[in-house]
Amino acid sequence: NKKRIIAIVLVLTIITSALVALSGCNTKTYNDTIKYVIEDNGEITIVEYTDKTYITEVDIPDEIDGIPVTKIADFGVVNAESIRLIKIGKNVREIGDWAFTNNQNLDAFEVSPENEHFVSVEGVLFTKDMKKILFYPCGKGSELSKKMEVLQYASYVIPEGVEVIGEHCFWECYYVENLTLPS
Repeated sequence: NKKRIIAIVLVLTIITSALVALSGCNTKTYNDTIKYVIEDNGEITIVEYTDKTYITEVDIPDEIDGIPVTKIADFGVVNAESIRLIKIGKNVREIGDWAFTNNQNLDAFEVSPENEHFVSVEGVLFTKDMKKILFYPCGKGSELSKKMEVLQYASYVIPEGVEVIGEHCFWECYYVENLTLPS
């Protein structure tokens, strides 16, 4: 009986691993830089930013081939040293906690004014109701020399009314020296 349970668990593990491996098969690429999947509900999730070399602006579009882009997954646009600006389209309504982490030169987010879920204030990403700060762009307000020496550290005042700081809002924002919290 014990051997049978072990065999069943082993088979289920193999099947699960195969399904996870095959799930990447439906991944498509937009503009040679953004990988996405079409979810069962017929909407698009951005799953990966692929060009991490020279692009300075990433545009998460409203739609791809007429299908709305509604989600940016965890790790969707990460570790991209050249990115200075991330634009978020009007249909995005869900952003993963790790979606934009470790983009050291990112200066600003820009959100479509038609987006009902998110807003950018002075380049910082918030929920539309301004109760949660989601992501602070790591490069905002700081200045580095060509030798990566810090010439100026950043300071930021979180606006009054913000009640929640996103789990990875300031992840690896090494050059933020002063942070003022609202009451």
